Amino acid sequence: MVIEFEEVYEVKCATTGLPFDKHHSIKEFASRNIYINPEYVVCVRDDPKISTLIKESNSSIRSENFTRVYMHRGQTGIDVIVSGDPTMVEQKLRGGKELLKG
Repeated sequence: MVIEFEEVYEVKCATTGLPFDKHHSIKEFASRNIYINPEYVVCVRDDPKISTLIKESNSSIRSENFTRVYMHRGQTGIDVIVSGDPTMVEQKLRGGKELLKG
């Protein structure tokens, strides 16, 4: 079973071209639907840095919280940034079921 999320990704990065600000870059972000198999998710973590970058970029993305989802991929891993807070992402990955503690 795979679950649909809204992935946020960087489209391009351009420099400002200002002579005193050579290293400042403007990042642009976009979103797309992705499908994640919960069996391969290793960790979900809040990503406040991407929230700041998206706000500074004047992107059309309207989510306030973003979560980095780490997935196992054989010898390596992959991580994606999805819209929503970690609690919402984790609940969606579990299918709304709560784990029993004890």
